[in-house]
Amino acid sequence: MSHLANDNLKENLYEQFIDELYQKYYQGIINWGPDKGSPYYSKMESEIEEEAEKLTEEFMTRNG
Repeated sequence: MSHLANDNLKENLYEQFIDELYQKYYQGIINWGPDKGSPYYSKMESEIEEEAEKLTEEFMTRNG
């Protein structure tokens, strides 16, 4: 697989994992305070991004 195709696959996988993780950790909408109307997740965004990176790397290693 070419380097560009590999990068595209990795990027697409990361985006897929991010979407799945945001759905998994979604808790609802904040209905009070300055963040009213914002989504609330059971994990911080940085934790979700780290988990998506880890899942992407594991997938690439396993299937590379």
